[in-house]
Amino acid sequence: MLGKNGWMEIPTSNTSDFHDCIIFDGKIYAINSRAELWVSNIETPKEMVNLGLKRLRLKKQSKLYLVKMDNDDLLMIERRFNIEFLVKYWNYFERDYETVGFNLFKMDSSKEKLRWIKVNNLDDYCVFLGLNTSICYRGSLNGNHIYYSDDQTKRHVYDFVGGHDFGVYDIANESCRRLLDDQRVITNFVWPPPVWVTLKN
Repeated sequence: MLGKNGWMEIPTSNTSDFHDCIIFDGKIYAINSRAELWVSNIETPKEMVNLGLKRLRLKKQSKLYLVKMDNDDLLMIERRFNIEFLVKYWNYFERDYETVGFNLFKMDSSKEKLRWIKVNNLDDYCVFLGLNTSICYRGSLNGNHIYYSDDQTKRHVYDFVGGHDFGVYDIANESCRRLLDDQRVITNFVWPPPVWVTLKN
């Protein structure tokens, strides 16, 4: 934390795993596996507080991301997977997971109680998702797309398979396309690195 000499633990009563966190509107926001949104003050981070948004019906095999848009909207993106257990466990060239789609939600504060509302398109915006901070960008690339890298690090380590699940999702057509479909890149290492996009100022 800026101005501190080490890590500061922020207590929480949450018992499920946090998937992602972000600095938004001068506060720390975090999302857990049940799509519960938690918040803490940056200046005095005493504890994480559950904002009590209505629970969403999510896929069992999914991962959640928080993304800030430049119009000050906060997106929650659900990345859906098809996961199969390997029959040939030691076959390094056998894929056991694959991204099959995304669901997008925007935090709505127009009413008394915060809520998630479904988003069906991003117009000329595109999103980059990965292990590090995800970004939303409006520029020369095709809009209304999600570019994603393979950040399933646990499966890389424990399943000995990983590095193949990166590509682009067309929100309008609801279709995924691999950016590289080469068996040789499937290894037990994180490849390609989760950071694979750098924006120029």
